[in-house]
Amino acid sequence: INNYPIIRYEPNLGLSAASGSFLTIKNVAFSGQRQDFIAIIGPNTIVENSIFINGSGHSAAGGISAGGDAGACVINCDIMNSGTSPGISLRGLGCAAIGNTVISSGNGMAIRSTVNVTHNTILHCNNGIAVDHAGGQPYVQFNTIHNSRANGINVLSSVTAAQFILGNEITNSAGWGIANTNASGAALLAYNRFLNNSSGNIQ
Repeated sequence: INNYPIIRYEPNLGLSAASGSFLTIKNVAFSGQRQDFIAIIGPNTIVENSIFINGSGHSAAGGISAGGDAGACVINCDIMNSGTSPGISLRGLGCAAIGNTVISSGNGMAIRSTVNVTHNTILHCNNGIAVDHAGGQPYVQFNTIHNSRANGINVLSSVTAAQFILGNEITNSAGWGIANTNASGAALLAYNRFLNNSSGNIQ
């Protein structure tokens, strides 16, 4: 039965719940040294009010991933990641990341498809939010992105879908506040606030 999977946790394996759907995981704390995402969840799963810490410096180490599964939501979680994979990776239709705090040595969030990214605080990451697929059409709204080592929001140059980037506060990026170089896709950028982004506010 899909929504009654075997869920296991070990320090070097993390939380593996990819085989389940329509799960709710809340009020838990996971930490470890995993050379992958410390939590991997399946479709239509909600992760809420939880803490995920991956102390592995491995290049593949990350926070939470839903793979390409649709409908996964990460809500009000704290994620810290020492590897170079994203803090949160949501790549399926109808996924959402809402109200999270993310600190990552990689990108704060990697998103594709139609994903709602709202009211998150993203600190000290590579790119704060990375739209990393040509078909990515996110709704990026009301996030605080501070002290990115690259760009606050980075849109892959080959993206062809429309981008909706509204009401974000982006400060102290080493690169651009919003790096949006896709020539063939429209973008709605409005009511964003910027301060001290080294390359400029919008590319």
